[in-house]
Amino acid sequence: MFIDYNTNDVYFYIPTLNLQVTAKISHNRIPDNIDFMMANLASSSVVNLDNIKLSALQTLPSYILSTNEQLAAKFNLYPNQATNVVNITNNENRLVNQAAVYDVTGKLINTQNFNEQAEIQLNVENLASGTYLLHLQTNEGTAVKKLVKK
Repeated sequence: MFIDYNTNDVYFYIPTLNLQVTAKISHNRIPDNIDFMMANLASSSVVNLDNIKLSALQTLPSYILSTNEQLAAKFNLYPNQATNVVNITNNENRLVNQAAVYDVTGKLINTQNFNEQAEIQLNVENLASGTYLLHLQTNEGTAVKKLVKK
């Protein structure tokens, strides 16, 4: 578990299960206990934690920083070169809360909220032709995908 006190994000990482989750923290004390729960699973697993080491680090390890990159790989955009609408899907039922479109200079163009939907359609009809960065906000973090508008 890694805590970034600058952003109030906590990163949970279990290498043997290839499990990485990011969540917000809202307290300023060390928790008394930690419960790991995995939703949408038909069966349960038991994880034994032993030989736990606590360390203070100046920066997060690179494999934790790449969590959003791994999340982005879960999403598919089509068609990508879009004219009017781009479909955004994923095969792991990741739920999208918000989609924000940025131009290549980092300027926010528009934002659309979704009610935790796994498949969404984003209207891009009013965008000028060009390349954009689509930020998909999920409960696991933010996935950034490149979007091309015809």
